[in-house]
Amino acid sequence: LNPAPQQQAGSDAQLVAWMTAQLQPGGPAGSGDSAINLNFASQYFPEVGLLLATDGALRLPRGLPAAALVTASPPGAFYQDHPVVDDIKVTLEYDLAAPLASPRWLDGYQAFRGLQYHPGLAIIVDVRLMVPGAGTCSPVGWSALPVFEREGPYVAGGMYQLPLFNGVPSRTVLKDMANERDVDAVIVRYLQASDTNADGPWTPGISI
Repeated sequence: LNPAPQQQAGSDAQLVAWMTAQLQPGGPAGSGDSAINLNFASQYFPEVGLLLATDGALRLPRGLPAAALVTASPPGAFYQDHPVVDDIKVTLEYDLAAPLASPRWLDGYQAFRGLQYHPGLAIIVDVRLMVPGAGTCSPVGWSALPVFEREGPYVAGGMYQLPLFNGVPSRTVLKDMANERDVDAVIVRYLQASDTNADGPWTPGISI
């Protein structure tokens, strides 16, 4: 066997150029937005928690002010027989220049701490319309965002646009997401039900 020919080491500038080409979005080392998924840089620590910002919604029905209620499931305590509101985050800051059908919320990041790792953990975003003068709110729709990567206790950080399902989440769907330990699979099933049923749970075009 002949020894493999040695490759001549490049200069520092060449090395930096190669690394830049590999790591830039769509670079040759990988596909998608990044060659390296930085979500795997550190495991999740419940005492540190996570930050989430709900920035807005698109194409909401009716011209009324809207707010988002944000909570975690499990436990999903707000949607049980005796609702618990202690862990609910609410959007309170509005972009007054935004149209009512496409509100923009300016609250920024809200902290969720103490949530224990669970493969089926999801953030539930529940959009409500405020009824002026009545002191009540009307549900528009809800969505679920998986908290963790499939590979384990790593927060699936990123920017997401999510479909809104009609009404509020049922205890059945919250239980399915927790028991199946796969939030995406449950959401896909709901989307497929909407495609085959005129009265399905999803109204196309409405999202957060």
